[in-house]
Amino acid sequence: MKKHLTIFLFIFFTGIVGAENFYHERNDGSVVKTYTFEDESRTINFDTSMLTEEIQEKIDQVGKHIHSGTVLTFQFSDGTYQLTNSLVWEGFYGGGIINIQGNVSESNAGTYHTSQLVRLDGSQHSTNTLYLKNITAQIYIKNLAVRVGDSDYISAILIERCIFTDVWYCYLYATSKTHDNRALTANWWANCKSYYNYVSGINSGIHAQNSSEIFSHNTPSCGTNPNYGLRVWTAGKIFKWDGIQPTGDIVNELIHSGGMIQ
Repeated sequence: MKKHLTIFLFIFFTGIVGAENFYHERNDGSVVKTYTFEDESRTINFDTSMLTEEIQEKIDQVGKHIHSGTVLTFQFSDGTYQLTNSLVWEGFYGGGIINIQGNVSESNAGTYHTSQLVRLDGSQHSTNTLYLKNITAQIYIKNLAVRVGDSDYISAILIERCIFTDVWYCYLYATSKTHDNRALTANWWANCKSYYNYVSGINSGIHAQNSSEIFSHNTPSCGTNPNYGLRVWTAGKIFKWDGIQPTGDIVNELIHSGGMIQ
């Protein structure tokens, strides 16, 4: 006996401005959410009075499907954020744009600097400071000072399975490099571009692994050099796209396990 299921599709607002939810109703009356979407450009604001959990909750409330032409800006107000866990952006898709940014009007905003007015301090926990994964929308990270702790395999910014990520005018650093910490890492088929960022005091400056690619354009080290300026493994690739590259105290470029730097 063939069962027929009648599905009624309707749209309603959840109270989150700009985010809409699609639901379908089964013939038994139950309602199941299928996905959320964003079709209006808007800004999601954070300030230093917020706990890490509160910032993450606001990120998680945003619709995952970002329509073409829609720009979502995650705006950090000036100050230092003492983070107790990673801030995670996950699963966004569509033709829209995501900005994750500090003060884009600060002094020297359009070039190298270490005086960013927004500082995201993840040094008190042993995970990544910013973690972006499984995103097909365009991502721009701008004008942030991002600090990572001194533990193995963690990054100031970790990008996984994201197809378009640009990092501009950031200061990515740690204050100890005794473990395998990294400034900017692309992992698992991620594609990333680094423009006019400083890296400092860390084990690896720019790191690509597991078939990921990073285009590094003017990303020097400053202050305390990293142990390794550019580092690749397991088919990771770094393309030196003109300009200055980070200097490593041990070696400028480390290639192993099928990686490539050119």
